[in-house]
Amino acid sequence: LLNLNGSPRVFVDGDSKAEITAFRYRTDAVIRMTATTATTFELINFVPVNLEDVEIVMSFQGGPQDVYVALIESLPAHTIVELEYPFVTDPDGVFTSRANGRRVDLKAFSTGVASGQVSFDYRGTSTIMQRLERLKSVPWTLSLNDFDPTGNPNNNWVDELTPRHGRLWTALILNCAYMFTHPSFGDRMAAEPITDNQETLMSAEAKRSVLSRLLSSRKLNLGVVARVSGLGGGSTLGVADYVLTFTFFYGQTSTTYHELGHVLGYSHASSMTYPTNKRGFDPLGQAFGNEMRIANDILIDQSNYPWRNDHEIRCQGEGYQRQCPWFMRCTGSAYADGTYRYCEGKPPRPSSPPPLSSSLMPPPPSSSPTSP
Repeated sequence: LLNLNGSPRVFVDGDSKAEITAFRYRTDAVIRMTATTATTFELINFVPVNLEDVEIVMSFQGGPQDVYVALIESLPAHTIVELEYPFVTDPDGVFTSRANGRRVDLKAFSTGVASGQVSFDYRGTSTIMQRLERLKSVPWTLSLNDFDPTGNPNNNWVDELTPRHGRLWTALILNCAYMFTHPSFGDRMAAEPITDNQETLMSAEAKRSVLSRLLSSRKLNLGVVARVSGLGGGSTLGVADYVLTFTFFYGQTSTTYHELGHVLGYSHASSMTYPTNKRGFDPLGQAFGNEMRIANDILIDQSNYPWRNDHEIRCQGEGYQRQCPWFMRCTGSAYADGTYRYCEGKPPRPSSPPPLSSSLMPPPPSSSPTSP
């Protein structure tokens, strides 16, 4: 039984660009555990949400499988910590699964286990842990990249990459994976009118294949763009600071969907990037994300993202008489602390037919300009 409050974190303000760009993490193992010695392992929580009751599960080559060895009562967002194997800490222990009462004797491993002989998993019964289970089907390898190492003011990448960018990117990219794996998203994409690079409407089968390709094993080099809203292609996926700040939650901008269209090899002739007659991949993403917000089917948003200063703009209250950007309003509903109000995007519109049905819905208008 572990409580990791107060443990060190990744993407901490003050970390160097070299430190924040050194991390590689995977969507399907977003709580990453790696053997470090025969008796210890490193755990990094790349989820930008404070988690509770996280069950650590280990399997041993040639030995017991799926053994629940620890329960982490509190796992703060972006924690990084080295832990001793529980069966080394408690060498005479018998480990009992909370799920089914199964008891496993691990005394044979009380002196440790060779690297490569143990594998790791994480589980949990809370709502957020159940939602993270869905991401295990998406084998993306992710990293934050400094595409402007020399600080060239004439290119389209930010000069100063910061830990804040790393935190916000994890929220945005995990939200994307969560939305694309929704049980209804494939049907909605199959029904959405989407054209290819020859401006020909794709078949439902072709669109399902595109989604399958998007969710297949791939590397995404994440960056922060300057002067335009986004840049994408190949393994490069970049969005502007304002996109990260205000749209890591759902249904707010076309930029991310547009750039993912480029990552998949589609040009501006295809409605995988720019809409055609207000239909395409981008309007589908915005509409579907909006429905998920209405249904409160949310992985990460203002309510559970712990670094409020990363994205909040105080617009009312003593010392904070700041005007909101044109696409936001001074509502403050996300943080009703009674003292200040905050700039927020427009609230989601009620939908008809019911949220997350498999039928088509008219998309909202694009809310922001996007990139070349």
